[in-house]
Amino acid sequence: MNKILCLALAAILALSCAVLPAFAESRPLMYKVTDQEGHSIYLLGTMHVVNAETFPIARLDDVMSQVDRVILEVDRETMEKLTSGNAQEGGMPGLQTQVAGNGLSDAALDKIAAYLTSGMGMPMDKNAIRTMTLPVLTQLIQALAMKTAGYDPEGSSVDQFVFNEAKKRDLKVSGVETLEEQMKALGAEGANVDVKTAESTILRLIDNADVFKKDMDALVNAYNKGDKDALVSYLSQQDVRSKADAGRNAKFLEAAKKALQDGGRALIAIGVYHIIAEDGLANTLRSAGCTVEAL
Repeated sequence: MNKILCLALAAILALSCAVLPAFAESRPLMYKVTDQEGHSIYLLGTMHVVNAETFPIARLDDVMSQVDRVILEVDRETMEKLTSGNAQEGGMPGLQTQVAGNGLSDAALDKIAAYLTSGMGMPMDKNAIRTMTLPVLTQLIQALAMKTAGYDPEGSSVDQFVFNEAKKRDLKVSGVETLEEQMKALGAEGANVDVKTAESTILRLIDNADVFKKDMDALVNAYNKGDKDALVSYLSQQDVRSKADAGRNAKFLEAAKKALQDGGRALIAIGVYHIIAEDGLANTLRSAGCTVEAL
């Protein structure tokens, strides 16, 4: 069970998807934000599960040479654990992982047990699966589906790459959330999803591997090209990703405004949807009177 929960944690931290080796230099969405006093910060939309072919990222080196600090989703301590492979130390803080029963049908539990037994390389009993919370189980199935599609949900991320680059340049690094706060927020996203919806989502991932890979490839291609419309169209359709986004986006907005008030010269690197969504940073900062320029 510990192996399963560790993979589930990696999947929950991985809110986006992997990147295909389709581009010599990816061009994800990046913005320069300037307030009315002339202070500027930069925004970089990240993907949390990638492979080496994501890099280099166009213009990132130039942007990082103009800033003195980097603001990530999670704190420096968490990023140190992620980059050292110790993200699972201490379990899964702030996220409930087990219940008396998750309500899934016997037929669904049988199919999930077979899928996990094959994917995890270890026997899985449906009674054990019955005690897993729906958010954790859904993310676990998604992680295995990603592996089946040829992606690595435990690989390095754009966030980790930016963190390492910041350390090389001796830049100040901070985060908006602690790991516990993020886990609570992400758990809340799936807390109100009904059993039928969760079961349908899980079985769709298991039964439609080809469709899932096609969707992943399309999303990855859009990220590499910086195709905002395609990214918004895909990410806004995900079943359980928006319940807690409003509260988290408010935190990211507060951090961005503070960085501007402190004189700018910061790079904020967070999940791309938190920047490009209707209530994401690009729109809310523009509404607050800032000039937001896509690079």
